[in-house]
Amino acid sequence: MNDSREIYLYAVLGLSPAVLTETIWSLATRKKPVIPYCITIFTTNKGREALEEHLAEHWDAMVNALKKKGVTQYIPRLQTSRKIILSNGRDDLDDIRTQEDNLKMADQMLQKIRDDISDKKRPIVYASIAGGRKTMGAMLHSVMSLIGGGRDKIFHILTDKTPPKDSVYPWQKKEPGKPFVELELAEVPFVPLAGMLKKEDLGRLKFNELLRAMSESVAEKSYNFSLNAGESSLVITETSTGEKDKIKLGYVGFLILSTFFRRAMERKNRNENVVSGEFNFFAPAAGETEYESDLRREYNRICKKIRADKIPSAERLKSVALKSDKSDIVRRIKKSRKSDWQIIRDMLLPSRCYCSNIDASKIGFEDYE
Repeated sequence: MNDSREIYLYAVLGLSPAVLTETIWSLATRKKPVIPYCITIFTTNKGREALEEHLAEHWDAMVNALKKKGVTQYIPRLQTSRKIILSNGRDDLDDIRTQEDNLKMADQMLQKIRDDISDKKRPIVYASIAGGRKTMGAMLHSVMSLIGGGRDKIFHILTDKTPPKDSVYPWQKKEPGKPFVELELAEVPFVPLAGMLKKEDLGRLKFNELLRAMSESVAEKSYNFSLNAGESSLVITETSTGEKDKIKLGYVGFLILSTFFRRAMERKNRNENVVSGEFNFFAPAAGETEYESDLRREYNRICKKIRADKIPSAERLKSVALKSDKSDIVRRIKKSRKSDWQIIRDMLLPSRCYCSNIDASKIGFEDYE
């Protein structure tokens, strides 16, 4: 892993505990293997019993199968993560049957994850919603939306065919009459909303209270955004008050934000390819991403619209550190919008996503199309 922070895995499970080992297997056999440092399971009493029996029978077989797959160097961390925390709240639940049960589980999820991410060195959170009742997965998704961050992820397990009832992946053998099932770890999109709430609310409110506070915050805060090429500026208008704030941007920063807006209007979604370290505005590199191609197109579209004194040297434009210029946009927003800069940042420049999370009706280009 490139990131130095540990990854914590949270999963909901019912009476199909194989979902957990399927998830771990899928993470460990990716191109860049991921082994969770800590695993927390949200389940019921019956689910706890089924999981403990499943682990006793199949965990060592999974570890051995991973060794045969060539991920030996990750096994020590995998064995460390065998310490699984079974969380089902102070009031043990035999099943999730009522709305009260759902809220108990949601409060438990919220409290546990919030406690784990409160340290200065915040872990990256992975959440698996593949197991348990549908409402359990829905609640975990909601909790992640409320307190998750830009690097956190939600996953579900997909299979290419219906597995046999007694199937245990991945060390199942190809037997006559039994289909061999392929797994796919599918990422489920979510919008992290934590930046829209006060820190004290995030740290003390229960699930329902946090939802209510979030709804009120969304109703109160609404923005329109526009870009002015001649001034190389971003104008933020708070719709409830009509208050405007103009933020001056650097040349490359303006092009980055304009590209993000353009992609949002064209409904271009997440691009998982990481932008290369250095970017050349004049010549495409081999294997460049769709986002990089769009950024160069935006440069060609509006380079003559921006004031000449704003344009850097050709040598600079041949070797641009996009990550640094993106960070500069965030710094300028933070300096100008002290109270809500995190909300604005997450809307304009969401992490690991190369378009803005803004409705097209909220975006404007003042002096160019």
